[in-house]
Amino acid sequence: MAKNPRRSPVSRDKRFKQRAASDYGTDERWQHSGRTLEFTETAGIFAVRVSEPHILDELMGRKLLDEQARDAGLRLYHDYHVSGIEARVTASYASVRGAKADAEARLLRNEMEEAAYQRWRNALRAIASPTRDVVIHVACLGHVPRVEQLNHLKEGLVQLARYYRIIPRH
Repeated sequence: MAKNPRRSPVSRDKRFKQRAASDYGTDERWQHSGRTLEFTETAGIFAVRVSEPHILDELMGRKLLDEQARDAGLRLYHDYHVSGIEARVTASYASVRGAKADAEARLLRNEMEEAAYQRWRNALRAIASPTRDVVIHVACLGHVPRVEQLNHLKEGLVQLARYYRIIPRH
């Protein structure tokens, strides 16, 4: 019996790899990415569409948050993401430490990351402590809030929107 010459592709095959021009991650990163490339109405032009919206967008779509609260939460998330806080926490679990002789060098931030980190910290100071944890877990980490946490989330995002001057202060 002859072998089937038309086998299904596997991740090490060149025809199986799907990489965007701006994607500099590993070859298998597309499996975990929240973005897809789509054709647009204009021939030969691709657009990036988010396949997994942020939890704040979903809560706004369900009418649980207003637009100002969502914008404040996304602004906090942006500073969290740019500062690379999560990457530094998870980097300590990596088995390969890198070629640097100084183990603390991987924890250093460049100027842009440090500025984003300071903006993130200053914004958190504007949120009252009972609501701060909920805002961090939902806005920065993308966790779905429990029903009993929604009031704390709304209150914290309103305080954050006032800090960012998205809504006027009273």
